[in-house]
Amino acid sequence: TENGGQIRYLNPGQAPKAVFELGSEKPVAADFYLSGYRRMKAAAPDGFTVLLGMELRHYWTANDYLIYGVTESFVKNAGNLMNVWEPEVKALCEQNGFLIYQAHPFRVGIRRTDPKNIDGVEVYNGKTDDRRNAQALAWAKENGKLMVSGSDFHTRSEEHTLNSSHRCI
Repeated sequence: TENGGQIRYLNPGQAPKAVFELGSEKPVAADFYLSGYRRMKAAAPDGFTVLLGMELRHYWTANDYLIYGVTESFVKNAGNLMNVWEPEVKALCEQNGFLIYQAHPFRVGIRRTDPKNIDGVEVYNGKTDDRRNAQALAWAKENGKLMVSGSDFHTRSEEHTLNSSHRCI
């Protein structure tokens, strides 16, 4: 689809097939829009997991948070979470059984949150350099956090961000 006439994003209905074609063994895709999530889920082949997630950025920081486990009902009824500070978001996630990860915590301009406000850390991000990804991995281990790996893959031209050697268990 076109986004502002400038960026061509991979159609959510095409994403599962595209990721499989690129050789991902156990792909998981998260789409942060209900319509994209539904289309991706409908197109997913056997063995492909599609999660509904949220990417949250507060109004007053450049920090991004990935929230997994959300439901369509929660997304529709949560209101504006961009005004809710990290400890309250963490409490909301705990109340609802969601997991919250800080995305790419060592990118320039990002402030690492207090580890008690997150369940985990994005330790590999396909658009973050290796040194900063290594710092994220060390920080996650140091703080006993869950780990997630993300390609930040939105278009066919970004398929180089998929790296099957980065697995989180």
